[in-house]
Amino acid sequence: MWISIDEHDSRPIYLQIIYQIKQQIRQGTLSRGTNCLQLGNWRAILGINMHTTRSAYLKLEEQKVISLRPGRRAIINRLMPSSDKLTQADLRHI
Repeated sequence: MWISIDEHDSRPIYLQIIYQIKQQIRQGTLSRGTNCLQLGNWRAILGINMHTTRSAYLKLEEQKVISLRPGRRAIINRLMPSSDKLTQADLRHI
């Protein structure tokens, strides 16, 4: 999993994370069963607050994209259809 944060992007960081994870699933970079970074690792790697990442993960879990298991890493739960394009209108509802 590779995530980059754009400080000039008007979207909040947690939405950037959600978008990039879904995009990587669509592209086949992330597949079902792949472990996501643990929440604490985001700070060490990208300097992102754990709560920001947690917000992204909780939204992805609500959408059944990932499964969160206490004390373990989040796991990619389902594949995103390539036809499932995210638009700015969609981002308002994430």
